[in-house]
Amino acid sequence: MRKSILAASTALTLVGLAGAAVAQTPNPLLQGAPAGLYGVYGPSGAPSLVNEPGTVQAYVRGRLYFDAAILSDSADKLSGQSAPYSIGAAARLYWGFQGTTAQGLTYGAYIETRTNAGGATASGNTGGATVKIQRAVGFVAGSWGTFRFGGSDDPIALLMTGTFEGIGDTTWNGDLGGLIHASTLVNWPFAENSGSYANPKLVYLSPRWNGFDFGVGFQPSANGVGYPQTATGGVGDPRTTTSSVGTFIAGKDDLRRERNLVTAAARYAGAMGPVGVVIEGGVAAGSVIKNGGLTGLTTSGAAQYGYRNPLAFDAGLMLTYGGFAVGGHLVTGAINPNGSNNLMAVAKGKGNSTAFVVGASYVTGAWGFSTSFLQSLTPGAYAEDFAGAGTFGKRKEIGYVAAVSYGWAPNATLSLSYEYGGRRQTGYNFYTNAKGTAGNNTKAQGLILTNYFQW
Repeated sequence: MRKSILAASTALTLVGLAGAAVAQTPNPLLQGAPAGLYGVYGPSGAPSLVNEPGTVQAYVRGRLYFDAAILSDSADKLSGQSAPYSIGAAARLYWGFQGTTAQGLTYGAYIETRTNAGGATASGNTGGATVKIQRAVGFVAGSWGTFRFGGSDDPIALLMTGTFEGIGDTTWNGDLGGLIHASTLVNWPFAENSGSYANPKLVYLSPRWNGFDFGVGFQPSANGVGYPQTATGGVGDPRTTTSSVGTFIAGKDDLRRERNLVTAAARYAGAMGPVGVVIEGGVAAGSVIKNGGLTGLTTSGAAQYGYRNPLAFDAGLMLTYGGFAVGGHLVTGAINPNGSNNLMAVAKGKGNSTAFVVGASYVTGAWGFSTSFLQSLTPGAYAEDFAGAGTFGKRKEIGYVAAVSYGWAPNATLSLSYEYGGRRQTGYNFYTNAKGTAGNNTKAQGLILTNYFQW
C-alpha cells in the first residue's frame, strides 16, 4: 500500500493535507507527505476542482496495481506448499463530490473502496475478489481550516513525516505484506493503518501560518466504519460507559479497545538556507473499556488482567536539499502495536513500546530512489493468553527496504524494491500462534516489481 513517485516528487498543497480542494500555494518542503483528502494511500494530491458557487462536481479516481515478486519466507520451510514467486493485482477506487456555497465554503465527501485482501465466501473463482469500504469521510473547509468527520485518518497520520513511503514499495507498509505468510510479516507500527482511519471520528485541521499547521481529533470508540452492533455488548458496542461483566470477561479483545481517544499533532515546514526542514510531533491519549468484574481467568489459569489507558507520543523529521531527503519517525508509549492498530492498548504490567524508522531518498526527474530501516520493540503476545506455564520476552521486529521507481508515462509508474524483515519473541511460536521454543525467530524477504496506474 504505497504511494507513487509522483506523490514524492510533487509538492502537496494545503488542500491535500487538509482535505478539501481549496487553491493554496504549494509547499515544496512537504514532498512525500500524506495526501489528506484520500488519506495516506490515495492518489498523489487532491483533484483540481474549481466550483462555481452553488454547484457541485462528482469524481472517481483510482489506482490499479500489478506485482511480480520473488520471495523467501521462513514459514515456507514448514509446509513446503508455497512457490518462491508470485504475481498479483489489486485496485482502489475513490468516489467523491465537492461543492462550493455562495459564501465560499467548500464541502464534500469521499469513499475509498479497495480489493478485499481478506476474501469472502467463495463464489466461483472470483469469490475472494470482493471490495470493502476503507474510508468514508465528509469535510467542510474555509479560510478557518478544515473540519472532517467519518472514517478519517487522524491528525497524527495526516501530518506525519519521515516514514519514507513515497517511492515504490519503500516501507513494510507496502506490497510485501500481501505476498508472505502472516507469521513472518513485520508489523507497521505507525498511525496510518485501519486501526486509525477505519473508526468514525471528528478531526479539525488548521490553515498554515508562517510554516506551522496543526490538527486535533476525537474518536469515541474503536467500533469501525458503519453503524455498530447493538449496545448490549460485543465488539461493535458504541457506548463509552462501563461494560457489562459477563460479555467482556470472555473477550479480552473487547477490553483493550480504546475509547474517548484524543489525538493532536503539529508540524512546521521551513528552511535554513538551502536546506528544507519539516518537523512533526503528536500525542494520542485515551481510555479502554472498563470492567469492574475482572474475575475470570486467562487460558494459562492466571487471573485475567486489565489494560492500560493508551498514551503515545509521535515525532518525525525530514531534511531536504535539492532532490535529497533524510529523516526518520518515532512512536513510543503505553501501546502494543499489532499491525492493524498502532494504538492498541497494552495489558497492565507488560511495559511500553518504541518503534522508529530512518531513511533517505533522492528524486531526479522521473526517477526516485529510497532506502529505510525499521525497528520495533513491543510487548507482543502475552504468555498468559496461552495454556501452560512459561514466559515470553519482548517482541523485536526489524525491516529493511531499498527501492527505485521510474515514472515511465503520465499516471504510470514502475518500481523495483527489495525488502527484508525479521521477527523475534522468546517463548512464542509465530508459526503456530502458541507457546514453544521453536518458531521464535522468523524471516522474510522479497524482490518486487510493480507497475501501477493512477488517475
